[in-house]
Amino acid sequence: MALHYTKVSTSSATVEIRSLLLMLVVVFAVNTPIGMIKNERVDTLAKQLYVVEETYKLRKSLVSSYLSLSDSTIAKHYFTNPHLFTDTVAHLMQEQSLLSSITIVSTQPAKRFRYSQHIQFYNEFYHNLSNRDMTQSVFRPDLDLFTEIAPIFDADHLVGYLVIEVNLSKFSENMRDNMVMLSSDGYVYSSTKPGINAFESLPMQYSGLVEQIERIQRASGKIEVGDYTGVYRRSISVNNQTTYLIKLVADDELIPRYIYLVMVLSALTIGVSYFLYKTRRDKQELSKITYVDELSGLHNRHYLNKLLNSSLNPNQYYVGIFDIDHFKSVNDKFGHDIGDQVIKRVAGVIRSRIRFSDYAFRMGGEEFLVVIKTDSTDVAKRIFERIRRDIETIDSQPKVTVSAGVCPLSCNLAQAIKLADTRLYSAKNQGRNQVCTE
Repeated sequence: MALHYTKVSTSSATVEIRSLLLMLVVVFAVNTPIGMIKNERVDTLAKQLYVVEETYKLRKSLVSSYLSLSDSTIAKHYFTNPHLFTDTVAHLMQEQSLLSSITIVSTQPAKRFRYSQHIQFYNEFYHNLSNRDMTQSVFRPDLDLFTEIAPIFDADHLVGYLVIEVNLSKFSENMRDNMVMLSSDGYVYSSTKPGINAFESLPMQYSGLVEQIERIQRASGKIEVGDYTGVYRRSISVNNQTTYLIKLVADDELIPRYIYLVMVLSALTIGVSYFLYKTRRDKQELSKITYVDELSGLHNRHYLNKLLNSSLNPNQYYVGIFDIDHFKSVNDKFGHDIGDQVIKRVAGVIRSRIRFSDYAFRMGGEEFLVVIKTDSTDVAKRIFERIRRDIETIDSQPKVTVSAGVCPLSCNLAQAIKLADTRLYSAKNQGRNQVCTE
């Protein structure tokens, strides 16, 4: 008997392969463990908590940055010259709604001051100078306030306190549905979960939440509470206590009703989201390398060229050019490493004095360009003068000063820079360490 080799046709092989793939998909779909699907859902909820926590951290960081005012010259001299501090606070308060107030009080405030009793205790606490870098927290849910209090020292003498009141409702307004923020003793700071009220102790039916989390001793994870699954993260400290962010979801909500559709859409969403995330991150990294001066951390000339090609509205900005006085002498006397440190310090002062709507550049060497968004000549003068004074009073060696030329952006940025540069040379010719506006 003769045997003949017969080649499988392309169409037949294609059908078989497609059938096999379809069978594998069906087998996978049917045999996918419910636990895997539930874990994917839990991961999604964990990401929600992460976003909320990061927002909290940003807001807490913002409050901490304002607390640094306690070390500033304007705070130390508040009781002899309150106007500088008052103007600065008025400017800060216009840009946000998170803070209710920023005030300075003496070590012996009036009895009607709501924190006067606390201040008396803090006076004893800060009598020990080793405690001078510590801040105090006061939680007042009845007033919808969370308050940070920092001491103000002039040399080693306690002269008063910086008091920052934070709106609790604003601090936690980004919480998603069915989220709870509570302390390690079960006190609820914020809640969007029906049946759990803020500023109260956790209801008895959820009393096992904190106990389970403490027993697990992990920064994040999930727990089972009756018919609910809780996804949690150990979050920022509030009122000097550890807090937890918890998302409570009914178990039947963790298993999607239309499982196959959800699986397909989830795969597409994850793939596209990851692609967009990677693309955006790569673009951000490239932008950072391209547009940020490595030494100072300010924008560089590349970003300035980009800004020159954009349209800044005339009569809404002021342009200032700063130059470190006698910087060559600093390099010659102390070396370039110290010179670099001076540039970083000057850049740090400039960065601390501008807002998100402003721009700051290192033009090269010891020269800096600052673009302030304001239509007020007085406001612009105050900002640039504060930068000059802050640099002059930096408590670090070697001490340096800066000269500056300032002009309004009345036509285009390039012309304004040229005019500001001309006024900079006028400031230098007139003795340096001054801001020339004419």
